[in-house]
Amino acid sequence: MTYMDLSDQLCNACATGNLLEIITLLQNGADVNIKNVFNRTAIQVVKLGDSRVIETLLQAGANPNVPDPSCGLTVTHDAAREGFVDSVRVLLKYGADVNMADERGRELNDLIYFSTPVVCALNIL
Repeated sequence: MTYMDLSDQLCNACATGNLLEIITLLQNGADVNIKNVFNRTAIQVVKLGDSRVIETLLQAGANPNVPDPSCGLTVTHDAAREGFVDSVRVLLKYGADVNMADERGRELNDLIYFSTPVVCALNIL
């Protein structure tokens, strides 16, 4: 078994939604904004449907506006596109920028246009 640094461990825990492991890693000094071996932060690889994990990362200081290095999308773009309403609400609560565009110029509004649950959620915020 090879050793993984804390950022890689944190990213793995976030990708699987392992909240207990995430909390333990954060308590042991894992930095939520350090990139893993794939050049992604924990919030960029988070299990999108788990708003508790997302909120835990944001409370620990994760930046919700870090664009993916390959396409420019943020976690908010991804959550909105996939219809994860609770996750979008949490991201917006912690300062996600709805005006950030991806490398194709698409903003959050462009991605949620066809996602009725997200549109409804944003209307009640």
